[in-house]
Amino acid sequence: MGQSINVWRDPWLRDQSNFWTTTQQVDGLEDLRVNDLFVPGSFEWDVGMIEEYFSERDVNQILSIPLCNSGEMDRQIWHFSKTGSYTVNSGYTRLVHRVIDDALGHEASWDKIWKLRIPPKVKFFLWRTCKGCLPTRTNLGRKGVHIPQFCVMCEAHLENCWHTFIDCGFGVDCWHEAHLWTTVNIFADKSVSFQDWVFKMLNDLDQDISTKICMSRRRQQDASSVSGCQLWHLPSRSYWKCNSDAAFFRGDNKYGIGLILRDDTGSVVACRTLCWQGQISVIEGEAVGLLEGIKWAKSLGVPRVVFEMDAKAIVDAIGEPGEDWSELGRIIRSCRKLLESEPSYMVQFTKRQANVVAHALARASCSYVSPSTWVEPPPFVVAHLDNICNSHVP
Repeated sequence: MGQSINVWRDPWLRDQSNFWTTTQQVDGLEDLRVNDLFVPGSFEWDVGMIEEYFSERDVNQILSIPLCNSGEMDRQIWHFSKTGSYTVNSGYTRLVHRVIDDALGHEASWDKIWKLRIPPKVKFFLWRTCKGCLPTRTNLGRKGVHIPQFCVMCEAHLENCWHTFIDCGFGVDCWHEAHLWTTVNIFADKSVSFQDWVFKMLNDLDQDISTKICMSRRRQQDASSVSGCQLWHLPSRSYWKCNSDAAFFRGDNKYGIGLILRDDTGSVVACRTLCWQGQISVIEGEAVGLLEGIKWAKSLGVPRVVFEMDAKAIVDAIGEPGEDWSELGRIIRSCRKLLESEPSYMVQFTKRQANVVAHALARASCSYVSPSTWVEPPPFVVAHLDNICNSHVP
């Protein structure tokens, strides 16, 4: 991995406005390859070396690329699609977003928004998104506001309405939580702009479903306030359970994960935290957490494990093999390969309320040497261990 990519001459970064490094080439290192930037004998970035040779912009871009030992050859990918594969639709969408994003008019359809059975402020919000009036980072940049253009949640893509509501892993998780992602994604695949996506749904769906989509976030909040705290459940007998979560420390330019392994009585076997320099996307961080959890369980020789996480998009991706050549796809394939080698390993989704211990560990990962392992639960998670249901999953 990285052996065939020249650091200076190849387009290998993830900045959609410029895939090349901007640092002046270092004399004597003209043939520097990406894998030369790894810590020797590992698949981790050599942060010291990178900070020594590259500009601040390039350092941040390099460290935003997650690494894993997938055993795959280097390949070129199309960065403007989720899977890294070029399609006519993704090419056309890219063209529309860059050149004629506002050319598709739906002036005769605005009544479809105003007639929705939703609160006026939600109608106004939807209208503003379609008009491109939301203060996304790209819109603020066009108006001369000098701020980073990347999404505040994932730091991996430009923050516009399309990314915020459809492409961002955080947004996808919200749609999954509202049980609407399948419907939303079908129309996203048919649309060439955010406005086009909204009106396609309003035109083709009945008003009840359209209203549910527009109100999904509010209903989500109402449901969580009514349902209260969900409990962590014991795994099936003879199985252990490993919960994982990720945390992101924007101010320190770091991200970390937390892992907790418990047996079929609910007793804590061990806790673990890891932390890295850089900022990857939220959904990539969750995938890294799962990958590290599987590797940890295998290293301990645990034969039967349920890996539980609150990122439904990752759980779904594990069960849906397909061609995904993006960085996320590479991590997912690495997880899948390890799972296939252990038939009694499985992955399942849980609510965030039932994943609080892993969340607390992830939040603390920045404060400890990486990796850190506890055979007794550390004090900052003890209070969360009472959140347990003592009945076994059938």
